[in-house]
Amino acid sequence: MRLSNSRHDLVFGLGSEVIVRRNTSTVRGRKYGGEILPIAASELNTNHSLLVAAPLRETRSVLTPDQAALLGWIVTDGYFRRRGGGVEAVIYQSPKKYLDTVIAVAGGKPRAPHPDTGVVCVPVLRERIKPLEPWLSKEEELVGCVARLSTRASESMYDAMYLADGSVAPGRKGDYLAVKHPGVRSAFRVLALFRGYRTSESSRGCYVSQRRTLKLASCDIDAAVTDGLWQPVTEMGTCVVRCGQFITLMGAVAPVRPTKAST
Repeated sequence: MRLSNSRHDLVFGLGSEVIVRRNTSTVRGRKYGGEILPIAASELNTNHSLLVAAPLRETRSVLTPDQAALLGWIVTDGYFRRRGGGVEAVIYQSPKKYLDTVIAVAGGKPRAPHPDTGVVCVPVLRERIKPLEPWLSKEEELVGCVARLSTRASESMYDAMYLADGSVAPGRKGDYLAVKHPGVRSAFRVLALFRGYRTSESSRGCYVSQRRTLKLASCDIDAAVTDGLWQPVTEMGTCVVRCGQFITLMGAVAPVRPTKAST
């Protein structure tokens, strides 16, 4: 199943389940639609809006909220390296912004401000880095980590990343995170999805919107396409789909059965 318009090109397996909201209409003074329900991807039509984000409700977590916040700061305003079997990390911050917050999170003694910029380097205490070592990456490990966070930890990491690199564009309803690294950007987009925010990528970061749906009325629907799907299912049962630059939610996922090689 392929949904496409000028901005998106989404591909879903026909045996998969998606979450939609039926578009509302009024007939003779009576309102119809508005229900949120799971349906098979093969039943999608232009009367549906695809639900692409919803708040996370989870208590299990691989990191505490404080640890998740520290990870968020390190992968945005920080630097880390693996050395001698361990990891060293620092976070850079201006005294005019959130230096006190960074000092509290990192725990190390701040170094002297840079003579030109005034930016302060704050080392992260070794004991605080240790729990983060399996996830300290800007690639797949980082995305895997955010998919295994509790609600509180997820919110803490989102807030830290947004304090580091986020901004509100004047005259726009959406927020913007200025981050170029694809892995860090993907991790933030999953965190935003779990917060109930819809995101879209740009070459320098991603926009964040509180709109949770994608209207299919403007999409071409091709039921013949079934490949090109990326469906990581987390250990906590959350199914998040990435197709091209679009990230959305899924319900049940049909298993993919390999075909026998011809002889």
